[in-house]
Amino acid sequence: MRIRRLTVALVAAPLTVTLLAACAPVPRPAVITAAAVIAPSAGLRTAEAAPMSTVESVGRAIVANVTVPATGVGRVSRVDATSAVEWLGTYLAQAHGDPRWLCATETTASPSKRYATTALLRRFGAKDGERVRRGLEPRLTEKAERDCGGVDWVAPGVAVGPQQLTLEGGRGGDDLRVVYQGRFGYRLVAKGGWEQPWGGDYRATYGLVQHGKEWRLNSVPAWWHSVGPAWPDPLPLPAAFAEKATAPALPGADGASLTAVRAAVRDTLATPAATWRYSEGVEQQGALSTSWAIGSVSFARGDALIQHESRGTRLYLDDGRTDLTRLKKPVTPVPGESMPPSPQWRSTDPTKRALLLPSVDDASPFVNLAVAGLADAAANTSCAPGAVEVRADRCYTVRVPVSAAAYGDGITARFGWGHLALGHVWITMDLGTDGAGRLVYLHRRLAVSSMGQESSRVEVTGTLTGFTDQRPVEPPRPAAQLVARDGTFFHTD
Repeated sequence: MRIRRLTVALVAAPLTVTLLAACAPVPRPAVITAAAVIAPSAGLRTAEAAPMSTVESVGRAIVANVTVPATGVGRVSRVDATSAVEWLGTYLAQAHGDPRWLCATETTASPSKRYATTALLRRFGAKDGERVRRGLEPRLTEKAERDCGGVDWVAPGVAVGPQQLTLEGGRGGDDLRVVYQGRFGYRLVAKGGWEQPWGGDYRATYGLVQHGKEWRLNSVPAWWHSVGPAWPDPLPLPAAFAEKATAPALPGADGASLTAVRAAVRDTLATPAATWRYSEGVEQQGALSTSWAIGSVSFARGDALIQHESRGTRLYLDDGRTDLTRLKKPVTPVPGESMPPSPQWRSTDPTKRALLLPSVDDASPFVNLAVAGLADAAANTSCAPGAVEVRADRCYTVRVPVSAAAYGDGITARFGWGHLALGHVWITMDLGTDGAGRLVYLHRRLAVSSMGQESSRVEVTGTLTGFTDQRPVEPPRPAAQLVARDGTFFHTD
């Protein structure tokens, strides 16, 4: 299973990796150059038979599976509790399922304020009140553009995912309390025709009061949300998405170069151990931030312990559970999720597409080698200075279809879906091999855009040096009861 996942569909050689913090020189941070970045690919919009959602259809879907007890809830009768559920579904649809609000300007009337009691309006107006309100009804853009930066909604528009409403008796001035969890997918198409899917995960406890035959929001004891570019489960994929778009030509591509690249991936994975260095540079609004990671990797065992500049020590595995990160401080559980009482580690599974948020970078040597192994075209090119520094004597530019990374049953799934959510259907990488035919240099550069607007440029570089037959000492594997799983906690970095 380890080999199948790591190699995806190409590499059949046994592999294993282990990274122990090495006493090697710190890699130089990535530098964002003026060279052209990879733009998202166009031509992906496909005709869909699904109807466009409406606020009414979203509201009905939110409460479709709610059952009110025959005896009512607390002091609220079944009839009134049913009315409250239907009303709350309408409010939630306006807050999380109405494109007019999701792409609204700051001057648009707030759904939460519209239905709030005087007590809740006072809270919204108090210190930190705006943060509470924004947490209840987050929009897809923090900017003022009503059109979400030129992105269009296409059918089905808003897709309703799993919904859960738990009814509880009222207290503290509330007639009824509802503990809510809901997920949504938003299908948009950006400039040029490429998909720009977003997703939302919302959790809140609402205190409701009855005003005659109407209901109002009276308190919000708890709230949480995560919203951003992603391909969440409720959002249906367009027919043959990313599989029929025309591949960009790779100048100078030839079969011999592609064969050499695939052989280099296999030969690298067959090497007992090496030192892995990873650096990342992010340029956003003219500001450049950099980070690095370094450690030793044993390809025979399938684990790796890497020291990150700012994130502490991380244990990477090649069998589908990777990024077991030792916590530098406590993490907070996501409402409605359970995790160990005092976790010391947290995990991320690269074989599953994340609900939120997309992953377009990964410091794991296993993921990076697996992505390189998915190249469908390669061209011989001159070696960049960074490749020469690690003694690369042959260099290639390769094209990787991101759909292969996303759909493949391997550790590139999260990486692939992250790129697809941002409109990247192909990526190009620069690779360098040494005299023994092993990969020693991996480099890629891309643009990361939000709502059709370029927001940052990312440049990552990975190198493998110090190949050796000596395996590093095996790092300890954390016990399951000490690991907080991805999606059960707040991100802390």
